[in-house]
Amino acid sequence: MTGARTPRIPLRLALVALMAGLVLLSVGGVSAVALAARSRSLEATASALARQASSALGERVAATLRAAQDGVTGCVDAGERGQLPIGDPERLAEHLATRVRSDYRYDTLAWMAHDRRSGAGATRRNDGSVLLLWTRPGEEPGAPPEVVAASLRPDGTRRAEPAAGHSFDAFEQVPWFALGASAPGPVWTGRFRRPVDGSWGRMCAQGLREEGRLRGVFGAGFSLAFVADALAAIRIGQSGGVLLLDPDSGTVQAAASPEDQARLGPAVTAALAGRRPPLPGREPSAPRVLHPAVNGVDWVVAFAHETPLGHPPILHAIVVPEEELVGFLGRYALLAGAAVLGVLGLALAGAVRLAGRVARPLQSIAADLERVGTFELAAGEAPPSRIREVATLGDAASRMKRSLRSFGRYVPTPLVRDLLALGEEARLGGSTRRLTLMFSDVKDFTALSEGLAPADLVGVLGAYLELLTAGVASHGGTVDKFMGDGMLAFWGAPHPDSRHAENACAAALALQEALAAARLRGGAAGRPPFLTRIGLHTGDVVVGNIGTPERFAYSVIGDAVNLAARIEALNKRYGTWILASRETVEAAGPGYAWRNLDRTTVAGRAGVVEVHELLGKRGYVAAPPRGPERA
Repeated sequence: MTGARTPRIPLRLALVALMAGLVLLSVGGVSAVALAARSRSLEATASALARQASSALGERVAATLRAAQDGVTGCVDAGERGQLPIGDPERLAEHLATRVRSDYRYDTLAWMAHDRRSGAGATRRNDGSVLLLWTRPGEEPGAPPEVVAASLRPDGTRRAEPAAGHSFDAFEQVPWFALGASAPGPVWTGRFRRPVDGSWGRMCAQGLREEGRLRGVFGAGFSLAFVADALAAIRIGQSGGVLLLDPDSGTVQAAASPEDQARLGPAVTAALAGRRPPLPGREPSAPRVLHPAVNGVDWVVAFAHETPLGHPPILHAIVVPEEELVGFLGRYALLAGAAVLGVLGLALAGAVRLAGRVARPLQSIAADLERVGTFELAAGEAPPSRIREVATLGDAASRMKRSLRSFGRYVPTPLVRDLLALGEEARLGGSTRRLTLMFSDVKDFTALSEGLAPADLVGVLGAYLELLTAGVASHGGTVDKFMGDGMLAFWGAPHPDSRHAENACAAALALQEALAAARLRGGAAGRPPFLTRIGLHTGDVVVGNIGTPERFAYSVIGDAVNLAARIEALNKRYGTWILASRETVEAAGPGYAWRNLDRTTVAGRAGVVEVHELLGKRGYVAAPPRGPERA
């Protein structure tokens, strides 16, 4: 089995890369110490700050996520035991409000029936009251349900509220419903705009099922504003801070204040531009540090995340100007970078010029040799070069093409290309395959050749054999050899052909038509007519490289080959032009019209051979007469 191909790069690129690498090694060594110290200081400081932020946020976020998930699973468990008034949205909203008031780690519980026509919810407000929402059927038949709103005060009293700000469309199209309906257990949404107050939030959803049928979905969640206090307590340098990000899109979800979000958010956006959010490893000690520039200010953005209790990742970013961390090292790095870029530019200009003088003639030679590999031997010499080794290689390639063009006159070029396409070296040996074979011979060729000068005979015979070769090739056949005016061809090798008999019959008819047209043209020019007899037979033969290890040819041998030759000779007995065996008739299918001539014997073969005359394609010739018809 062939091993994996070694990756290759263009010579021009290799030369340019080599020179650029040498320059970088020499010039870059001067600034390596300063750059390494600056980079290490930045990475270490930013990583430490990211770990501190993870520790500060992780506990509060984990507790909130755990409480919300416990809240939704508790509602599902109560619903499965029949302890919730699911059929009464108003009572269900009051029950959900009781749960929201008892746990301050999340602020919303909601329910949506499977058909989205009935729902209830409760959301705690900043003043301690709870907003109740539930649906009731519309007043008109077919109208959408109405959303009813009420406020539950801290003292337990309830007051009706206008529901104008709570449309059924917003109530129905909550993103957590589809997630909970399709997941087997609790599932978390990304951030979304909450219909109750328009703030960003997240929800944990889980479907309630009865005997495998979905009855509805419960959701528990919170506003992302709950982390604002924790973020405000973390200050980085004089003007840095911490931002909470969406782990999928990288957008800012929460900040200590709107001012912090407006000031620090562009640095996060620039760091994530053109890439997925660079989530670090699962451990809090593996943050990812990037260095974006925004409006001429270089920033350090360190990403880290927590994954509490198997919940979706909580991504946050430490954002601080580089100047506040390692400003003095940055100035040295700029000077070193300018020096490296200047020298590198000069080196690259020289490398590109030199590489072009070497690579262009080599690319032309390589393309020429690639075509030689498929036996495409177009005329033309290699481009000149002043580099001695390149010029020698080009001269050798030109001589090889001239030699191969001469060699191509001795073997069928299409056959060589087919064998080369297999990608294997030619070796002595063959395999048994079922093929259709064709023998052809010119009637009275000896008498015709006596009336022609040798030079004229070679020209006329060459034109005749060229016509035969083109006809065989156009129908997928392979010319094996020429024997004077005779030809042996076969179908079904080297490429398998399930319709080899049908294609051989089509080729025989096409050859007779082409020869008839050639005779008309030759008669007008005074050339002798070539009347050709054709024999077809289908059988098992050995096909492959036949000969000796030092010299062989791609050919066929076997009894079927001899029988095809004998069938061609029977044309003279019956006065016909195309004869075929019963095996060929059966293999060719119903598309051809035949005349059953005889059951006879042939020289050198025991047994009877049934021969048929090929009249043409079925439907284009008259029905053949019954029984043998001899000329």
